[in-house]
Amino acid sequence: MTPTIDAPPRRLAAPAPVDREPADDAEMPDRDHLHAFSEGWAAWARSRRMYGAPRYAKASLNKLAARAGLGPVADGPDAPCSAEYAAFQIAVIAQPESLSRIVFELHYHWRVRNVKAAARELGIGRQHWYTLLRQFRERAWAASRIVLSYEAAKRRALGVREAEDVLVD
Repeated sequence: MTPTIDAPPRRLAAPAPVDREPADDAEMPDRDHLHAFSEGWAAWARSRRMYGAPRYAKASLNKLAARAGLGPVADGPDAPCSAEYAAFQIAVIAQPESLSRIVFELHYHWRVRNVKAAARELGIGRQHWYTLLRQFRERAWAASRIVLSYEAAKRRALGVREAEDVLVD
């Protein structure tokens, strides 16, 4: 008796689906925009000294991180004051400690040079590194939109005008 192949394959483990519903019906930016935004956020966070030493980094991961340009800023903050970057910072910090957050911080903030070696240290593959990175970027972006909309609602409730309106008067 030959086994039938009509049955669908069983999934023993699968990643959880990513919630792709952004706040306020705003469109999720494309990958290139999110990558550029994350690069800008990392420069902003470094210049504002938002991060200390990574709590999770092993000695081998510290060797993989780029050292150039990550030291303290000599002349103080040089990044613009940005509500979007601040909301993204809140969204990143609010995410639970997970492998995807570690990958995100290593990639953008700590500027890991050799992704393949860093992924091997974490016990994942290079392609999985980029999948975790993309998923975390999208989750943090959606969460930052929620933070921005919440802050806008609080300003409206208090009767505070928008910054552009104040500058025009």
